[in-house]
This record gives sequence, C-alpha cells and structure tokens, in this order.
Amino acid sequence: MDIGGLLKRLALGFSSTGFAVSLVLTVAHASNAPLPCGGGSGCDEVARDPSSYFLGMPVSAFGMAGYLALIVASLIAIRKGGRSPIQFGLAVSLLGTLVSAYLTYHSVANIHATCTWCLTSACMMASSLVSFGLLTRSKGDDSCKSGVVGLVPWILVPLVVVGSIRYFGDRSKREIAKQYKIDLSKVSFTDLRATSHSKGDPKARITIAEFGDLMCPACREMHGRVLTFLGKFPTKVNLMFHHFPMEGEKGHELSRYAADMSEQLSSSDFWGFVDQVYGADTKPDKAALEAMFKNFGDKWSHDAAGAHESVQKAIDLGKKYGVLFTPTYILFIDQKPDAFATSADLAKVLSRPEFAAIIAPKK
Repeated sequence: MDIGGLLKRLALGFSSTGFAVSLVLTVAHASNAPLPCGGGSGCDEVARDPSSYFLGMPVSAFGMAGYLALIVASLIAIRKGGRSPIQFGLAVSLLGTLVSAYLTYHSVANIHATCTWCLTSACMMASSLVSFGLLTRSKGDDSCKSGVVGLVPWILVPLVVVGSIRYFGDRSKREIAKQYKIDLSKVSFTDLRATSHSKGDPKARITIAEFGDLMCPACREMHGRVLTFLGKFPTKVNLMFHHFPMEGEKGHELSRYAADMSEQLSSSDFWGFVDQVYGADTKPDKAALEAMFKNFGDKWSHDAAGAHESVQKAIDLGKKYGVLFTPTYILFIDQKPDAFATSADLAKVLSRPEFAAIIAPKK
C-alpha cells in the first residue's frame, strides 16, 4: 500500500470515528440522557450550554452530517481515485475543524468545563483535515485495489474508540462510588432534618437526604431526576436538601455565595430559587444569581449573617458524616439510615429490595 492509500484509509478511520462519537452525542441530546464521562467531567454541563445547539438542533447532528460527507469522500477516493473527493474532504474538514476549535475554546473559557466526547470529535475532525491535506500533496491519487474486506479494520476503529470512552467513563464513576464511604453510624435523622429544606411528604417512609452544591454540574443533572422520582411517589419519598458548597474547587467560586443567597429565602421560595439555578441554560454568574434572587422580592426569612450560619451548619454536618463531594445522598427508611449513594448509583440503590418493597410493593 502506498502512502496515498494509507492516508485515504486513515481519513476513513478518523471520519467514521467522528461520526460514531457525534451519533452518541446526538442520541444523548435527543433522549436527554447523561453521557458516561467519568467523575468530575463536564460533559453534561457542556451539553446544557446554548452553544451546543444551532438552529434549534444539536451541533452534534451537524457534525454527523459533516462526518458522513467525509466518509463518502474517503470511500470514493479509495475506490475510484481522483482529486475531487480529496478537495471536497479538505474543505469539509477545514470548516469542521474551525467550528470544533471555536466550541472547544468556548467550553474552556466560558463554560469552564470540557466534554470527553466533544474533545474526541474535535481531534477526529482535525486528524481528518491533516489526512486530506496531506492527500492533496500526494502524487498517488489512483484508486486502491483492495476489496471491501480491506476496509473493515478502518471502519471498526470507531467501535473501539466509542467503546473505550464509554467503558472508562462508566468505570471511573463506578470506582468513585466503590471507594466512597459515609459513616452511617454517625448519621442523625434529627440533625439532618433540622438543617435542611424538605420537599415531599414528611411522613414518607423513605427519605433522601441530599448534600448538594448549586454550582455543581452533577447536582444540576440529578436535580430534575430526583424531583421526577418524588413526583411519581409523592407519599412514599421525601427529599431533604443540605448545602455543601465545594469551595476552593475550580468552577465553584460562587457556590457558597449562591448557598448563602438561597438561605435568605422562605422555605417555599428556596425551592423556586434552586429550580431556577439548576434549570438555567448555563451555569449562572454572579449577576444572574442576583437577578434570580430579586425575583422573590421581599420574601427573605432572615439576614445574610443568619443565612451564612445556616449553610455552615449543613457543611459541618456533611463533613462529620464523611461527605467529600456532591451530590451525596443518604437514604433513610423509617428515619433510620440505611444506605448512601452518589449520582452514579442512586437509581441502583433505590432499586434494592428494601426500598422497592416500599416504593412499589408486589401485590
């Protein structure tokens, strides 16, 4: 195989991998499902940003179209040769690389988060550009004589890449959940109830005590799911929210500020404020937080000093129990601590027999 034939196959491998990654992103957008990016990754934060959409459609859908065009160009170049498909591929990959570069810059500079899938797609588009660029300088532009079977390894590349990202992303979350420990022997339902905001039926047999951060991407992702779960079983599950701002962590500079602000509101307005913060298209900046706060007018329950003290009590309680990151959930049955969970395994823990017997008892 000459250098031209190798470059054409590389172009096919890069474009097919990019197509597979864009497909995963598009399906996640369409189904509103989280991406397996591992602990601490900002995939869902990036996905929620308005920059992830163009003309009302996910940017990844346009990426799929671009990669599909590159796949076709690669196959034509491999089977029939000629300069036209190479020049077409160069133009498409150049445009795609410029768009990917801008989106990557935006995610780092403005969203302050990165997405493993998006970065992989950007690398595949840039690699495609290099391949087509080198092909324009290659003297050998004849068709390649190998049959369809010879293309199989290059088409299988995306399966390996996508599978690896998913596997290691899931494994990262599993390892975090596996190593994380909460000392349930120190947990007090009374203390948690005294330092929380409650939502749901206070007489429910199951209580989910959450330690959350209003600037935490994973908390934002889980908030709607937990509320949906409460909505399905309004008399069986109760939620108690406790502030645990991750002060000092990158991207959490406003966590304590937002927590203190929310504690100045009445209990009912507290949840309205939290819903607005978590439901915003992008992570709110200071001005946006203050604008949300002003929506509630004069309904503040106590002064800023008292709010700050309330947040600190929740933080101290979380540290006492061994909370290290957010969201962390401590689950009770009949006010007795039974288990703890993270965003990675909350659904799995709630599916255990002791919880399932209460939530959906068998007839």
